[in-house]
Amino acid sequence: MSIPHLDLRIVDGEKKLLFGPFASFSFKFLKKGSNLDLPRSIKLHNVCSLISVFVKNIPLLFYLIKQSLMTHESRMKQLRFFYNDAKSSDWKILDAGKRVQIIKNCPFEGSKLEFGTEVIFSNNNKLAALIGASPGASVSANAMCNVMVGMFGDDARKKLRKIITSFEANLNKSNKKTITFRSKIYKQLGLW
Repeated sequence: MSIPHLDLRIVDGEKKLLFGPFASFSFKFLKKGSNLDLPRSIKLHNVCSLISVFVKNIPLLFYLIKQSLMTHESRMKQLRFFYNDAKSSDWKILDAGKRVQIIKNCPFEGSKLEFGTEVIFSNNNKLAALIGASPGASVSANAMCNVMVGMFGDDARKKLRKIITSFEANLNKSNKKTITFRSKIYKQLGLW
């Protein structure tokens, strides 16, 4: 879940100021999917997980309902906290994307909603997909590296280690390699 924010983007060569996100709910898993996508996904083996997540997340459910029922003017009121002079006539509502929420079974907490991005692979590793949150700049490079290693194995891992010195390195450890790597990064960013 993301918090409301202003976002300046270039769309079709034009600067656009975006504000959002506002949450909504749909039974469709894809933008042009079927309203039967969610009901068809309910199987005997996942009913307990769905009920458990539903019960644990009733406040989130109410939040989604409240967001879905917002009018254009109530959304504009929220925007005006960020941009006082916003005129309702200058803004319109667009669907920015769709996210299917991941439900995972956790050994300590039972079934829970997962809010991150996850890479999944077909059984033969010939197809990969991202599910969950859309990968922003902070995770998209890592997700792509995971796709390459998942699909092409050790050959990709070796090449990525040559290209990205920090690839698969534990940067939380305080060893000579990590300290050297951090020093280079800090110097490049002008922090030292």
